[in-house]
Amino acid sequence: MPKIDTIEELMLVLDERPQWLEALRMRLLTRELIELPRRFAEFAASVDQNFAQAERRMDGMEQTIGGTGKRIDGMEQTIGGMGKRIDGMEQTIGGMGKRIDGMEQTIGGMGKRMDGMEQTIGGMGKRMDGMERTMGEMNERMDSFATKDQQQKIVDSVGNLKGFMAERPARRDAYAIAVDMGFKTARRLTPEETVDLARSPALARLPRGERLSFRKADVLIEAVDEAGETSYVAVEASYTADERDTARALRNADLLRRATGRPARAAVACVHADDRVRSAAESGEVYCHELPDYRDSADFE
Repeated sequence: MPKIDTIEELMLVLDERPQWLEALRMRLLTRELIELPRRFAEFAASVDQNFAQAERRMDGMEQTIGGTGKRIDGMEQTIGGMGKRIDGMEQTIGGMGKRIDGMEQTIGGMGKRMDGMEQTIGGMGKRMDGMERTMGEMNERMDSFATKDQQQKIVDSVGNLKGFMAERPARRDAYAIAVDMGFKTARRLTPEETVDLARSPALARLPRGERLSFRKADVLIEAVDEAGETSYVAVEASYTADERDTARALRNADLLRRATGRPARAAVACVHADDRVRSAAESGEVYCHELPDYRDSADFE
């Protein structure tokens, strides 16, 4: 079995052994998140069944011409601001109004025109009459899909996973971050060096929790400027950076300054940044490094 001492070694082993990566996912993700695809598939099957029932009711429209007006009223109530007038439907949904007029003139061909309306309104047209009831059932199913606590756990798990996935490209970009900040050369501090800094006399009297938090800093960089002077950079990585990431980066930069006696700066590496982070970056309080979106990049795979 390979010996793993650093996070980089762990990443290499996971890249070489997909089955380990899958096992790690099983350990990191909650059962609710793992079962999410199956539960969503069950939900989709139920929705498809409701849609099929709506289609059968649409076929019944051809046999009950006398109730056509009421069905159109039901359509108006279901599709947001479309329902007050058929003329409004023409303006809101492209050429759908012409099809409604055709329904009035050629009731015999109403079924075909309804089929055309189904294609025009995304996937909604297949069940125009039963849409209000179906949408209500969908909302009830979504409400019952998970309790608020379970939903929050899923959200927290996804947030933690996104944060973990942002650390890898941030570590990879450590040299680029330092160069973009104006330094000539740079290197990322090893975990051993970070532990030694946390044990330095300057930080020895800090609360144990604060020292442990410093040791878990996402990226710490030793950089050299054009004049040959050494400085340090504390980087916090996050999918969506907020004020907490800025605060952690500034705190770690201050601890680096105290532990090394050298200048230190704060930076955040993120896919998205909120207004407060952008404001801090514009003022020069922190440097903001943009990461690629995991949905568009292989860096997060």
